[in-house]
Amino acid sequence: MHDLAHLLSLLKETGEVIPDSVGRARRLTRFAIVTRYPGIDEAVTERQYEDAVEVAEAVVRWVEGKL
Repeated sequence: MHDLAHLLSLLKETGEVIPDSVGRARRLTRFAIVTRYPGIDEAVTERQYEDAVEVAEAVVRWVEGKL
């Protein structure tokens, strides 16, 4: 499954509290599609890339704290 919004929803259904910084991961699903199928959408800008990395790092920190 590559739909991060769906995965986050499943976590919420279990009672997990999702921090806003992690909830922003919903936006990352687009990057899985854009990088897998180039030309299907506009190219990623440098700012979008930086934001995506920031969000991904927040998710990793959150998950590491859960382990």
